[in-house]
Amino acid sequence: MKLHDSLVALLEHDKLFGPNGICEVYLEADINSIKEKPLLIITGDNASGKSFMCNGLTSFLSKETDTEVSDCYKVMSMLFGMSRRTMPDISRAFIYGDEGNSSTGEISLNCILGAIKNSQNYETKHVIMFDEPDIGLSDAFLPSLGEYIGDYYQNLPENAEGLVIVTHNRTLVNSLMKHNPVTIRVGSQQSTIDWLENGPKLKTVDELLTLKEEAHKRFIAINNYMRRLRQAQ
Repeated sequence: MKLHDSLVALLEHDKLFGPNGICEVYLEADINSIKEKPLLIITGDNASGKSFMCNGLTSFLSKETDTEVSDCYKVMSMLFGMSRRTMPDISRAFIYGDEGNSSTGEISLNCILGAIKNSQNYETKHVIMFDEPDIGLSDAFLPSLGEYIGDYYQNLPENAEGLVIVTHNRTLVNSLMKHNPVTIRVGSQQSTIDWLENGPKLKTVDELLTLKEEAHKRFIAINNYMRRLRQAQ
């Protein structure tokens, strides 16, 4: 399924992703006006559901759909994020290297450079998803990182179906806004523009100390929703 169609299908689950959903979502574009190969930027606070939304998109992308051009249309998701960096398998080492010998920022950058280089020669329909690509990079490098990623998006390889960035870094998002991205705020009704201009609503110490508990509640609610969905099928 194409990235555009995957996003539409995901947001149809408004009890999961919606203004009053388990993962509160603020979509700032008319869903019908989203371009075929979008730059999608997902932002939000910790444990708001950003990474889960990214995983949901991955599930839809892998589904085969009929098109006028081909009998099926299936897109590979190339997800790069902390969930993979902490996996104890050999693929993690090949993708991210050894964090004992390299700085976290260096590994983040090498991963981005490698993913984009591979995308330019990849023969299968695919979407790169960067989950917090700025980890370990100082603010001094973020505008250049945005410029590099933006240049890739403006010159998408033929088989690339768009680009997804998941982050809570305002400097990085600011550098990508000139590419007219589709922006989604998760866990808040604050618009991305307001967040960029004024920052997020600051959390209290009590909210900090209950973050783990709230994340667990959302995790349970998501699992219950998914179980009911499977039972209804």
